[in-house]
Amino acid sequence: MWDIHVSLIPPDAAHPNGRWTATWLYTGSGGSWKGSQYVTIKFLGQNGADLHTETPSLARDGCHYGGGVRQNFGGDLPVPMSSIENVTVEPSIAEGRTGPC
Repeated sequence: MWDIHVSLIPPDAAHPNGRWTATWLYTGSGGSWKGSQYVTIKFLGQNGADLHTETPSLARDGCHYGGGVRQNFGGDLPVPMSSIENVTVEPSIAEGRTGPC
């Protein structure tokens, strides 16, 4: 997993708190595929307060060479965008039955 980007999109009439998007490249090369894995995306407020957490599943459906496959996630923010001061992204360890690439 690399080339990780998280964006906050300002509020509009349809999305009063704003929206978020997260994207990264997954290769599986040099490691494993199959099994289950998720990514924790934390939206932090003042003094590091945890305002909201998303945990999308990482698609581990194959070994992707030549740069990898882009994975995209996103949605509406449940808290006002203006209250978010930082965002962290942390992948979990792969679990379950995995296979070598």
